[in-house]
Amino acid sequence: MIEIDPAGDLIVKVIEPIEDDTVEHGTAADDEGSNRVPSRTEDFRVRRDTLSKASAVWRKMLNSDIYIEGRSTYVHFHDSPILSTEILLRALHNAEHPSTYEASIVDVWRLVGRVNFWQLKIEFLYPWFANWYQSKKYDTTTFKVLEQRQLLFPCWRFQHAQGFAAATCFLAYNCSNHIEEDNPSAYDNLHLPHRIISQLNAARGRLRTIVHRELYKPIKDLLLSTCKCKGDTLWGYEKALTDARVWPLEDVGRYTTMQTIIERLEKFTYKVAADACMRCHGGNYKTTTLRASEVTRDYFNGLCLDCMDRMNPKLHDHDEDYWNHNKFSSEDGWFENCRVPHKQPTWYYSFMGRQEVRDRLQRKDERPYDSDDDNL
Repeated sequence: MIEIDPAGDLIVKVIEPIEDDTVEHGTAADDEGSNRVPSRTEDFRVRRDTLSKASAVWRKMLNSDIYIEGRSTYVHFHDSPILSTEILLRALHNAEHPSTYEASIVDVWRLVGRVNFWQLKIEFLYPWFANWYQSKKYDTTTFKVLEQRQLLFPCWRFQHAQGFAAATCFLAYNCSNHIEEDNPSAYDNLHLPHRIISQLNAARGRLRTIVHRELYKPIKDLLLSTCKCKGDTLWGYEKALTDARVWPLEDVGRYTTMQTIIERLEKFTYKVAADACMRCHGGNYKTTTLRASEVTRDYFNGLCLDCMDRMNPKLHDHDEDYWNHNKFSSEDGWFENCRVPHKQPTWYYSFMGRQEVRDRLQRKDERPYDSDDDNL
């Protein structure tokens, strides 16, 4: 038994089904007792009043003579993941333990599933998630695409601004195709609002536009040139970009991540023919590619949860934000009151991903604990 509260007056038996026949902590029978269902079980000592105050479901179940749980000091939580339930119970009793930081990303998804199932307000778990995220020591140099896709929803749901910005920024630069989140749990109703994925992919597409804009500048100058060597110089420049595997960008961008393109641009070399004119020699082609890589790398800082919050307008109100969303100057402060510093593009794509009241009213299928129901 795990003593979450040694003075507790209630024992909670958590029963977690397992997929194989290996039973580590015992088995649980079905209602008829005829079939043994392989499962892991764990007992937790807790306070009845703490659970009752946290959830209307628990309050009705534990404080009513109608249900057997209301007349017993021993209750069962069936089909509940043990570790996720332990995290939940410890957070409710202010009894956080470092051992829970060993939870996997799957456990975190299951934790959200249990919060929704028991109709709990998730805010009490924000500190635990922040500590869990910090304990994992995520480093952008060791990020993995699948891992960050799986972290998108938990970081959003637990309002972890740093983790959400890091994940969205990494995916924008390190996904060659359409960015999708990944749900490793059995709770298929857990997912980001679709507008967030839409804005994240829009930001990724904008990166390619910026690279193309910068790389095209020498091409435009050569097309307008009147010298006789412009054709050979133009061909040489585009051939060098092709040899560097960054051109034509429309083709390369379909199967290459922006991070890879940036790294290739930094290694770009092109030497103009010795007999070319001074204008062709003055094209600064290496400088152009370095600038393209620099501007693109610094463009997007990920999505900002604070800028997504329509209750945190940058100007007077939400409507004024809308009419000026593309007119801010640097003095306006893109990240005023934001937990993560960022530039204008992050504000723009985050603002355009805000949830509107209209979105909720127009939904035909209104489910009380669906992820789309949460205000950003």
